[in-house]
Amino acid sequence: MSGFFRRLGWLGQRRRKEEDLAEELRFHLEEDIELRQEQGIAGREARRAARRELGNLTLVQEYTRAAWGWTLLEQFAQDLRYAWQRFRNVPWGQVAAH
Repeated sequence: MSGFFRRLGWLGQRRRKEEDLAEELRFHLEEDIELRQEQGIAGREARRAARRELGNLTLVQEYTRAAWGWTLLEQFAQDLRYAWQRFRNVPWGQVAAH
């Protein structure tokens, strides 16, 4: 049960966790680029090779979020926010007509 509350508290820190994740991925990418440059690979080619090895950063972030274990709940919350925005933008006369 304490694991549930710890995860729930973690959701409140989601924005910071997202920023930390992005920063960590940038760090690893830059470290890999520097290592390749020290090995004699030119700047652009070093960057290209490092990005190719690390993979699609957006996909890596998505997989990491999925591992955090709240993906389904977060998607549901996004759907609710979207539905609320759409509902707010519909004139009341149109709602009554349907």
